[in-house]
Formats: sequence, structure tokens, C-alpha cells
Amino acid sequence: MTKSQSNPLRKITAIVNPSSGGSPAPLRELNEAFAPYDSTIVVTQEDEDGSRFCHEAVERGVDLVVVFGGDGTVSQVLGALAGTEVPVLVLRGGTGNLIADELGLPKEVAETLVLIAGGTIHTRRVDLGRINGKTWCVLRCGCGLETTALQETQQGGKADWGKLAYAGGLLKAIAEQEVIDFRVWIDEASDPIEQSGVALTVANAGRIGVGTLQISPTVDMSDGLLDVCLIEKAALGTLVELLSINRSGNPKQPPQLDDHSLIRLQKARRVRVETGKPVDYQVDGDVVGKTPFEIEVVPGAALLVVAPQVEEEGT
Repeated sequence: MTKSQSNPLRKITAIVNPSSGGSPAPLRELNEAFAPYDSTIVVTQEDEDGSRFCHEAVERGVDLVVVFGGDGTVSQVLGALAGTEVPVLVLRGGTGNLIADELGLPKEVAETLVLIAGGTIHTRRVDLGRINGKTWCVLRCGCGLETTALQETQQGGKADWGKLAYAGGLLKAIAEQEVIDFRVWIDEASDPIEQSGVALTVANAGRIGVGTLQISPTVDMSDGLLDVCLIEKAALGTLVELLSINRSGNPKQPPQLDDHSLIRLQKARRVRVETGKPVDYQVDGDVVGKTPFEIEVVPGAALLVVAPQVEEEGT
């Protein structure tokens, strides 16, 4: 669900990550779009600059934060602004740009900046995940295949190859991934689900980053829920099931999986994950620690600018 925000835009801060691996920083386009406003453009240099710039923007009383960077930069900005009423406009600046894809934003920066023309914006509240009480998650977190794929991608030249690098890293991960013994607690359950598998993902958004594939069409960034996906083995049958899940295409109808399925799907508000031995886990494309971890959903924690047609589709 989206809405029009009629309060006029007066103060804007743009946070630019010039080393995100995507297109060059669009400083000229930003200057032109910001001409009618009291604006500030800041460039990240250190890891925590995105958070620091957000806190400074809130102190300035800004009406909008614009962020140019990859999914990691966008996640940091949204986490820093979680719980505030400051909306965020995402400009595609990374190699993945899955957050922009989820929001249906234009491909080009200039077209995206049109969304603030005239001072009236359309916004959508989205959920965020909070990991171990401190780390924010916009897309998903998890361990196994995807974490291994990210590590392979970083070694293989993510900035040079973009989404093709992710696909290549995933293929290598499929060939090398070890089986992990998972223990997963869902919501208030006192007993864990015990299952071995090659991947476990807790998703707030559905897109995987390989073509248009999604974890499931039922994943919704604004439903107040997380989606747990456990993959038992990297096999042809798993790919067939994943393609079948995507073909179902009905967000209101959960995929029908039986006891013989290689993919397990379940919705949750809070998830705790332990593994037989500690393994790396990733959050929104960055490897941040080792298991165990716990994630809970924070409904409607972030406010994002979307295209007007998204509003029409959601009403």
C-alpha cells in the first residue's frame, strides 16, 4: 500500500557511495534535480558514513534522503532511518540493485529523480528485519549456498561483472557447498526444527538476484512477516521446484510442497538459527558474522519513495 505525501519538499540530503561498483556517481543529475531545494550532497568514504550522514540529516530536519549505492549502502541508510518519518529515494548505483527492483523503480537515475519533481512524492512503508537486536536487514539474511556464492563473487570481480558475477558465484557454490545441520526456532516454539541442508534464508524480499527468480511469490516486504526457506540439497530437483514455485505466481496462494520436497517454506515473525558448527551468514549481500543469529521483523519500519503506478496497483 502506498500513499501520496503532500508536505512540500524543502530540505534534501543525498548520500552517494562512489565505490559501489555500478555506474559513476550522478553528481550533475543530482545538482540539477535539487536546484529547487535546500540540498546537501555527501560522499561516503568510511564503512559507517551512511549511518552518520543519516543521523546528521535527521538533525537538519530533512524532508527526504536520497541514496545512490548498492544494496549494502541502501540497507545501512534504511537501518539508520528506521522508525523515523524521513522517506528514502533509492537510486540504482550497485551491481545487484535488488531493493530498487523490489520497489519497481526506473532503471535510470534521471528517470528516478523525476519522482521528486514538483515536491509531492508517493511512498510505501516496508518492513525491516533486525538481527541480534542491532543489525538491520532489508532483503534477507542466511547461510549456506548464498553466503558461499557471495564470497566467490567477491573473489571473482563483482564490480566488473555485476549480476553475471552473482550467477557465476552461485554455480561454483552449488558444486562446493557442504551440508549444514540446522536447528531453527520459529516464533514462540520451544522446540526447534532440526534439518540438514545446503542453505537457509530468512527473507523480507523475494528476489534472489539471478534473473527474475524469487524465493516465493508470497514474499512481501509489507506483510509484517518474514519467509524462511530451507534447501535440503543442491540438485536438479531443487531447481525444478524453485521454477515451479515461481510459475505459481499467485502472492495469495502459498506454493504446495509435500514431504518429498527439497525446499521448505514457512512464514514467521521471529527466527533463531543455530548450526552444528558455526558458519558464516550474510545480510543484504555482506558477510557479517557466524551463526547463531536471531532475526525479528519490524513492521513498517522504513518509508520509501515509489513510482505513482505502484500506488495504483496496490489500491
